[in-house]
Amino acid sequence: MNIPATTIQEQLSILKNRNVRLDENSAGILLQYGYYNLINGYKDAFIDKKRSNLRHSDFYTEGTTLEQIVTLYLFDANLRRNVLNCVTIIETQMKSLISLHFSSRFGTNHWNYLRPNSFTRSPKERQHVNSLLYKLNKCIKTFSTRKPHPAICHFIKKYNQVPLWVLNTVISFGTMANFYDLLPDDMKKDIAHTVNPKLAPKTLSSILYYLTDIRNKCAHNNRLYTHKIDQRSTRVATIPQLDIHKQLNLPISGPGAIYTYGQDDILAALICIAVFFGQNHVYQVNYEGIDSSLAFLSENISPSVESFVRDITGLKHKYITKLEDISI
Repeated sequence: MNIPATTIQEQLSILKNRNVRLDENSAGILLQYGYYNLINGYKDAFIDKKRSNLRHSDFYTEGTTLEQIVTLYLFDANLRRNVLNCVTIIETQMKSLISLHFSSRFGTNHWNYLRPNSFTRSPKERQHVNSLLYKLNKCIKTFSTRKPHPAICHFIKKYNQVPLWVLNTVISFGTMANFYDLLPDDMKKDIAHTVNPKLAPKTLSSILYYLTDIRNKCAHNNRLYTHKIDQRSTRVATIPQLDIHKQLNLPISGPGAIYTYGQDDILAALICIAVFFGQNHVYQVNYEGIDSSLAFLSENISPSVESFVRDITGLKHKYITKLEDISI
């Protein structure tokens, strides 16, 4: 079935009928950002739910302008850049640690990371190990033939192998997380304690898998601030309950429940990042900048939009300021 396309003028008419205030710049805004990315991605904070239910279609709160929706869009874009920058540093650190520990034990020959015996011997993980090895082999083949990568091609040509620290330049964050999760238990423990002496391997695996989803959204310019809601349409991913959750005094409904904030939202991502950066005196998260950008929403849109975003992200002022001061 063909979905009918709409012109810019038709899109403007739709917005006007839904109570969005437009001006002479509105057509240019839709041309620059795209109706679907901008409106469908960032309308939630502006919808009048009661009137929308009565109309059976979206209706925006009184006074909503297209520029206000753009302001929220730009806030999210800035949040993505900040988070991606942090996650990229974590990716570099983890790949370096994995390569160091693995190569120290098994040597630098690339066949060592392409054989099952170098990973966990758990029978229940055998299928996952084989799947990982398939991914690694495929990665080497892809970047030595179909999408030639200079470093991969150089080592294949000169040494007929690709050391793990070279392969790390092309494997994804998700593959790296999977690689760590399938390492022998004692090696996982050593790596986790290098990252943070209080960190258990199982917790580090959960953190890496959580950051994989966050990293992919950032890298592909997908909407980030509603991660808590978006992921529930597919699967619910959470990070484990940590001491830091108690230190932040986060609300929880009862035993066995997850915290209201900090396990499946953007605050959870910042907590994951803090686990790494708590040991890093060179790079720190710009908590003040994140908090200021949220306050900017109140000043340039409305206090209700700021409240909506802080609630859905978990980035409430009191948690951000406490997180900055906590020693992980």
